[in-house]
Amino acid sequence: MRRPGVAQYCARFYEDGTMRKKTSKWIKKTRLFRSDVYVCFSCGFSAARPSRTCPGCGAVMKGTRYAPTWVDEMEMIDAILDD
Repeated sequence: MRRPGVAQYCARFYEDGTMRKKTSKWIKKTRLFRSDVYVCFSCGFSAARPSRTCPGCGAVMKGTRYAPTWVDEMEMIDAILDD
């Protein structure tokens, strides 16, 4: 039995019968005391480094968005250490 490849999942079919590749972006989540995490916007797959295609859904990546989660972590620490 043959396993389905990523190519079957990385295309969209439209009403006019055309097929286009699925595209998405990496969301870079920066943490305060941990390393950065890149999350696929389409499927939520997490990776340590960005790649050209998502290993989870096979989407072609078109760039990166920045999500500064370290700000929320710093705000919590600041509230704890406030005098």
